[in-house]
Amino acid sequence: MNFFRRLFFLWKKEEPESGKADDLRRTFFEYREKAPEVLCYLRRERKIARRDLELIVIDNEEEPAWQVCHVLQRLLPEMKLLTIVTGRQEYFSRLARDAFEEYGLLVAMTAGYGEKPAGNLVLDLRDWEKQLTMLGDMSTEQRVGKDQFSEA
Repeated sequence: MNFFRRLFFLWKKEEPESGKADDLRRTFFEYREKAPEVLCYLRRERKIARRDLELIVIDNEEEPAWQVCHVLQRLLPEMKLLTIVTGRQEYFSRLARDAFEEYGLLVAMTAGYGEKPAGNLVLDLRDWEKQLTMLGDMSTEQRVGKDQFSEA
């Protein structure tokens, strides 16, 4: 009988850890899908028109580069200039080439965190969990409401 109690105790103990890893993975994929909404919210807060958006993205170097590329690919149609602040520029060279060919979008990359790149909105991908929480806290009316700065 003690054997089954120990087995049950170990089984219960491992369950939260595996669930936590699944939650982190789900959260990132949720952020990837909602990244355009996050960008739209930040644009509205700063009152920047879509056609005037010059985005500065600070790379999250703790995440694999392909995940960051997926987020950026979803955001490419929203801007006229993209600057990526990263220490791993070689991973984003193909994204820069594809963005120019498909959208005519210029992508600049800089390795230095000390210099100030050109742009009017900063999206720090190191804070993606915070941004997703911020988006979740908003009411549906605020998220779906008309984007008065989309054409202005």
